[in-house]
Parts: sequence; C-alpha cells; structure tokens
Amino acid sequence: MIGGVGVVVIVGRPNVGKSALFNRLVGSQRAIVDDVPGVTRDRLVAVASHAGRRFLCIDTGGFHAGADRAGSLAERVRGAALAAIEDADVIVCVVDGQAGALPDDTALVRLIARAGKPLVMAVNKLDVPSQDVQMADFHGSGAEELLAVSAAHRRGLPELLDAVTARLPAAPVEPASTEGVTRMALVGRPNVGKSSLLNRLCGEERALVSPEPGTTRDVIDTPLTIDERAYLLLDTAGSDAGAASLIRSSDMERCVPWRRSSERTSCCWCSTPARA
Repeated sequence: MIGGVGVVVIVGRPNVGKSALFNRLVGSQRAIVDDVPGVTRDRLVAVASHAGRRFLCIDTGGFHAGADRAGSLAERVRGAALAAIEDADVIVCVVDGQAGALPDDTALVRLIARAGKPLVMAVNKLDVPSQDVQMADFHGSGAEELLAVSAAHRRGLPELLDAVTARLPAAPVEPASTEGVTRMALVGRPNVGKSSLLNRLCGEERALVSPEPGTTRDVIDTPLTIDERAYLLLDTAGSDAGAASLIRSSDMERCVPWRRSSERTSCCWCSTPARA
C-alpha cells in the first residue's frame, strides 16, 4: 500500500490490451493505445475506484521473458514491470484470449507466483460470450481467478473490479487529500533530459531514459515530498510538432497528453539543452 491506498498493477506481454484496460479502470484516456506493440514503456499511475474503494492503478510496459541485451530499452521495460510487481497488493495479468497461452504468459505467471501476490487473470479480447471457450487454454495458469473481459467493448469490467477490490488489503487510514499539492509538468522537446531530471529529483529511476528521442510516450505522474511540501511531477513526452517522427498515430497522440497535463498543473518546468 502507498499512503494507505491499495496498489493494483496491470502486467502482461506486449499488445494484449493492458493500456486499454487501464484506461477503462481509471475512467480516462491516460495511456496511449495503439495496435503496434511496445507503445507503453514507463509505469503509469492513476487513481481508480469501485464500490466505494479507492486504489492506485499502475500500467506497465510489455513483458518479455527472454533475456535482452543488458541495458537495452526492452530489458529496462521488463525491469520496470518487475519492480511494479514488488510494489503491488494485487496483480492483474492481462492475456490475449484470441492468441491463446504463450510462453511469455506462462513465465510471467510463474514470476508473480514467486512474489506471492494475489493474481487475477484477465483474458482480454473476448468480445462476446461465444468466445469464452478460448479461456480453456488458460485454466492451468495457476491464477486465483480467471475472467473473460473485453476492454474494447467494456465487457467483464464490473466483475474484474469486484475481484480486484475483494483482494485489496484493508485500508488502515483514509487516503490523504490531494488538495494543496503543487502540480508541476516537465515539458520540452524530445531528448532534452526531462526524464533524467525527474529521476534525479526522485532519487530513483521512475522514468526510462534512452538516447533515442521519444522514449517517453505517456504522461508519468510521480508524487514527491521536499522539505515537507507535497509535489506531483508530470513527466511528459517531447513535443516537436514539426519533427518527422510525428508520423505514426501513437506519436501524434503524444501531443494530446502534453496539452492535458499543462491544463492540470500549477506550473510548467520547461527543459532545454545547453546546446541546441
């Protein structure tokens, strides 16, 4: 738990619908959704609620069981997902019901079992009840509960939320109010060091950093306390509307969360390089 609030982490291999499900659970379009695998990289955090219970919902990047080159972006995305599992009170493992059980799904469930965390498996992309027969492929997964869902069509979401909140630990205190929190957005064009600045302020790697421009895709909300004053730092994707990289739809969508983040902040911190 964080500050008396339960933590629910969404994990799964790339392109199984984690971000679409995350957006449904938190009730807003916080994560970028695209048919191309690997769009989500950093951990995204937002508050969700169900049946009078508030909790933190965390979306993670796609999990690859295979060992990638040490220090590669894919390896670090995997590491961030494993770190989120350690912080979780409940884990929602999302799988693709149309694709069936794959080795990466099995490897991830085994890791969660070793962590000893409550596990609910959401078998996604089962849009109609007639497709539920495809759940049979996952019955030996070891998950405590197996649910048919469709993030695209909102199917099975109430049942999933019931299963999640039933496994959350009892809240010891009323969650603290966000009133009085200074919200600060870190903005700037791609690859000027916004995520590095966020990590330095937090004293740990909360956002992935890479020489490749455009590593940050979504807006990352990070709570921080300095000298007993509460802040909420929002790391944003680089905004460079004239860049050729803004061709794919997911890249074009980076500008939308950037604008939304500036609308919900007290101030913006614009990061620029010493040499342009």
